[in-house]
Amino acid sequence: MLSLSFEATHRPNLQNMSTRNNFQFRGNGFTAIIALIVLFAVIYFVAKGVFWLLSVVAPVLLILAAILDYKVIVNYVKWVGKLFQRDVLMGIGISILSVIGYPVLFAILFFRALMSKKVKDAKKAYEKREGEFIEYEEVEEEETLILRPPEKQKEKRTSGNEYDQMFD
Repeated sequence: MLSLSFEATHRPNLQNMSTRNNFQFRGNGFTAIIALIVLFAVIYFVAKGVFWLLSVVAPVLLILAAILDYKVIVNYVKWVGKLFQRDVLMGIGISILSVIGYPVLFAILFFRALMSKKVKDAKKAYEKREGEFIEYEEVEEEETLILRPPEKQKEKRTSGNEYDQMFD
């Protein structure tokens, strides 16, 4: 069984501080290793399932990305081309990763195209709304009341302290 305990009654040996041990692991280390292996196996199978699902949907995502905003795909290809011109090895590496990880790449391109389309639609709606007249009702103004600040009256302090009179 896994458990950690703190021994409150343990007093450190001041002569030999290197042997001080406040936390003790009760149970055997074998169960901790098994728990870690199971955790990593679950993470692996979940990631594998998500990758498989993306690989099934990837062609549809690429087509939808091209329909929503084809410039996202064009810009990605241009970026890889410029990467080849600057650093051939990096360009080859990105190309290999793009082929191996095409489901993730197509999902990223789809979401970038979707966000780009939403931004363009919001910009169009803003420009359309800015060009229209806003309905309003004209309010007739009545007599304008001008308020003047009240006059300040100085009060003389009646204290006998010379320091207080310096601020009058």
